[in-house]
Amino acid sequence: MRLLDAQDRAVELGAEVGRGGEGVVCAVVGDAGLVAKIYATPPPPDRVSKLGAMADAYAATPSLGDWCAWPRSLLKDETGTCRGFLMARVEGFRPIHDLYDPEQRKASFPQATWDFLARTAANCARMFVSLHRYDVIVGDVNERNLLVGADATVRLVDCDSFQLSRGGELFRTGVGVVDYTPPELQGADFRAITHTRNHDRFGLAVIVFKLLFMGRHPFSGGATGDLALAIKRHQYDYASLSARLRHLVPLTSITSEVRALFDAAFRPESTAFEARPSADEWLRNLDAFEKRLLPCPQDPLHRRMEADAPCPWCEIEATLQYAYFALPHDEPLGPDWQPRLERLDELRESLAGIRSPLDPNDYSQPPSVAMALAAVGRLAELEPPPDAASWYVRAAGGGLAIAGGFTALGAPAVGLGMLAGGVGLWLAGTALRSRRQVPWGTRLAQVRKQAGLLGELQAEWLGQAYRCREVDRRLRGEFEHLASQFRDLSALRAVEIERLGRDTIHQDLRSFLHQFTVEAGAIPGLSAPKRQAMLIRGIVTAADVERPRLAGIPGLTPAAIDAVVAWRQSLEAQAGAARKQPVTQSHFAAVDANYLHLQQNLEDAMGRVLGELRSATATADQVLDDLYGRTETLAAQLRPLADDLWTASQGLPERNR
Repeated sequence: MRLLDAQDRAVELGAEVGRGGEGVVCAVVGDAGLVAKIYATPPPPDRVSKLGAMADAYAATPSLGDWCAWPRSLLKDETGTCRGFLMARVEGFRPIHDLYDPEQRKASFPQATWDFLARTAANCARMFVSLHRYDVIVGDVNERNLLVGADATVRLVDCDSFQLSRGGELFRTGVGVVDYTPPELQGADFRAITHTRNHDRFGLAVIVFKLLFMGRHPFSGGATGDLALAIKRHQYDYASLSARLRHLVPLTSITSEVRALFDAAFRPESTAFEARPSADEWLRNLDAFEKRLLPCPQDPLHRRMEADAPCPWCEIEATLQYAYFALPHDEPLGPDWQPRLERLDELRESLAGIRSPLDPNDYSQPPSVAMALAAVGRLAELEPPPDAASWYVRAAGGGLAIAGGFTALGAPAVGLGMLAGGVGLWLAGTALRSRRQVPWGTRLAQVRKQAGLLGELQAEWLGQAYRCREVDRRLRGEFEHLASQFRDLSALRAVEIERLGRDTIHQDLRSFLHQFTVEAGAIPGLSAPKRQAMLIRGIVTAADVERPRLAGIPGLTPAAIDAVVAWRQSLEAQAGAARKQPVTQSHFAAVDANYLHLQQNLEDAMGRVLGELRSATATADQVLDDLYGRTETLAAQLRPLADDLWTASQGLPERNR
């Protein structure tokens, strides 16, 4: 598919860099700073109009792209159908979830401290300031579209959902996420909603809260666990929760000004027009908050507001026996685990030694085929060769008929007889010519049939070449996926070992934990079917919650497991008991045995893929070589047949018969 930008310049797509529900994102050959979003199916007219309006807005105000992957130019195919758009390439950024989630942060941002999260929150506010200045409403505020760089800068992607006005026409958002939807819009049809800055400000406040309070949602303390209902009822009760539960980051850890902004953003009165704090207010106060943060003398990764104030992170870690901020381990934690990265290097060398099948774009037509097709092309407008015998018969018949016509003037009976005889003779000559042309027509039909077969063979070669390349691409992609899993085993194992101690229940707490049921527990995001699945497997109260028991429950994602374990841990912390960490060598051995098994399975799988790749390449070579040879053979047979017909049509003797 040939693509053209708004100036009708050809745009060549490179490698795929991302994929989503709507389509793919590809690199742009010749411009490393751009990527192209290509829809799986052409977008509807209203979407095309919106994208065109966004591209026009960017042309008039390029600074719209300072914070986001703003559509810069529509991409159309040769029929004029919109297939996607160009936007800035966003590299070196991670999802914002990887920053505010403690475990992900240790892997993705190991050096990040609390002031880094505050700076990121301030940059989120800067982004909203910039967009709102141009009357652009984000509308679909959510963490999936927000990325963070190593310097705390942020970028928004999937910007084609923004709301904006252009040329008197309003282009709405049409989508939204419950977590970031303000109370007044919960349950609404977003396609009919005109979003405002005040709606955006609620989403911004939630993002800032999750950054400062380790990924916790400001409304997650609702008794029902139904986040949408808690937001709709304005159940922002973090102040009372954090004062009662010692494992939560207290609100007193932040400045009174930032606390006041949260109160203003989440109180019932905030639904009024422009009632929530603006992005400018958040920016000023978050900048001031970051500047007040000082290192803790006990832990260089901790931050607190005042030099003489107690460090909230030291108190939380003493309660939870868990570090929110910690550098990654440099050495294996168990003696049996040895990451076999050198084996991965060996497998990659084997992969590099397997060449891909011939690229269809590199197809070179055999010279014999070109000459055969040229010979067939000369026959397009040919007439059958002249036939002397039938010509003489028709000429004699014509002469006799003419003579009969003149004779009829003096002797009508004789003249009419001669005329009838001449016409009959002329018709006989015509019939004779038709019979003598039948073999020539048959030969011409045969030549054209073989030329068609030749074209079909060439098309079959190209089709097979494309299919072989697709098999090669799929297998190489499967290898890379397995290699990525292989490479990540050490990090995953380190996380699992670190969790061993945190997930061990203190025996003295079991009677206390039995008072809290899974069915009634305030576990954010845990649906009724998932709770029922836990009950069926004997996990009835908080005392039954252990990570190994949760791991095998169908439908329970890692995020859901973390939420259930965090609920149990919060109850333990509420009881004021510190959990012991009886991690023994047998625990390490069990973990290592599992990861050694996983490692061997991945090695075997990569070896299997390499074997399939070699076999696929050999099969491709055989199939393509066979088709190429059949094409040359047919061309060699076709050319002399076409040449003979051409020679015959010119009345010359044929050389090949």
